Amino acid sequence: MHFGGGMIDEQIREEALDVLHSALDWETTPGIWSRVSRTLQSLQLAVDAEDSGAVKELTRVLEDLRLDSGRGNDAGKDSGTKATGVVRERLTDTIHKLGK
Repeated sequence: MHFGGGMIDEQIREEALDVLHSALDWETTPGIWSRVSRTLQSLQLAVDAEDSGAVKELTRVLEDLRLDSGRGNDAGKDSGTKATGVVRERLTDTIHKLGK
């Protein structure tokens, strides 16, 4: 896997955008949102560095967090909330950065 340098591969960019757009509708626990927030910080750095490999890997991490949140909410669907505040802002900021 190639990390660093150059423009972000278009397929990787599209996959990341799909996950980020869907994350705006996720319902999950505060603990998962905290992990999503940290992952988004790293993703923003990867986008700034035009690091396709890191963007691909961090997109996979976000997908795994979505799966974790689904398993965690099976017992108590009402315990999940949508992204708010800083997390929602990071999601939209990252979408805009990737949309360039």
